[in-house]
Amino acid sequence: PSPNRAFDARSVHFEHASPVSPPVPYAFDMRTKTLTQRQPPSEPPPSTPLVCERVHAAARDGEQIPLTLVRGAGVVPSTDTPLLLLAYGAYGACLRAEWRAEHLPLLERGWVIGLAHVRGGGELGPRWHQAASRLEKHRSAYDLSDVLSWLHGRAVSSPGRSTAAADSAGALAVGGLLNEAPEALAAAVLRAGFVDPLGAMLDETLPLAIEEREE
Repeated sequence: PSPNRAFDARSVHFEHASPVSPPVPYAFDMRTKTLTQRQPPSEPPPSTPLVCERVHAAARDGEQIPLTLVRGAGVVPSTDTPLLLLAYGAYGACLRAEWRAEHLPLLERGWVIGLAHVRGGGELGPRWHQAASRLEKHRSAYDLSDVLSWLHGRAVSSPGRSTAAADSAGALAVGGLLNEAPEALAAAVLRAGFVDPLGAMLDETLPLAIEEREE
């Protein structure tokens, strides 16, 4: 949804985007049921045709982990293909499969971008969140490790060509992966990584300490 600040407006504004197409703004007239494009996309379309697919990787306990893969249409993945895997898996929040302009330079160079929708997130509802929270939090890291094993087993990249990135609480899953299976990655980027939850929660003066306990 785009900003819709007029209560009595007859049109609702929204944007359509996907991992392979930048946002395009539309307006839908609720009386005439007509759809119009409000203006050109804010970014040009990618110069390289891209494809996006949803697959499922088997976790060690048999659960099927949703995985979004984006690549150039002409890229045939192999053990030499560089891979960037993203993860979050916390607070019941979804790792959104959306347009990210910063990925375009990698995709144009033949990378595969993967979004691992590991447990702890909200992709499959409350059950998915609760399966990797509190005493089960380790499952987020296990799922990420299993997704990488699944990809490598199908020759979509290899450990020496695979990287991972995560923000904030997502870094807890990647940090767990780095401790459990450091050989699975060539590099990792943890942005504002939340990797000491116990130490943080012991300080009640920190702004998120109380919220973290339930998670």
